[in-house]
Amino acid sequence: MNIPFDWEFVVAQQEETMQLSEVYRINATFPLEVHRVGNWSLATGLQWTNTPLYRRRKNLRGVELRITTADVS
Repeated sequence: MNIPFDWEFVVAQQEETMQLSEVYRINATFPLEVHRVGNWSLATGLQWTNTPLYRRRKNLRGVELRITTADVS
């Protein structure tokens, strides 16, 4: 499954608490990246990371971005 870099997709795994992980791909040819972002339980409720999305995903593993701009004035 291709899960693009800018999508937010969370997977829950139940152990003693629900472990919440974000899953995404940097590039369609790269493997899935999985990072734990929080926990949930009846006793403690939702505990989510304070790290913003793009700070968590700042390593592009050498992928080059091609961008362009347009002058609209």
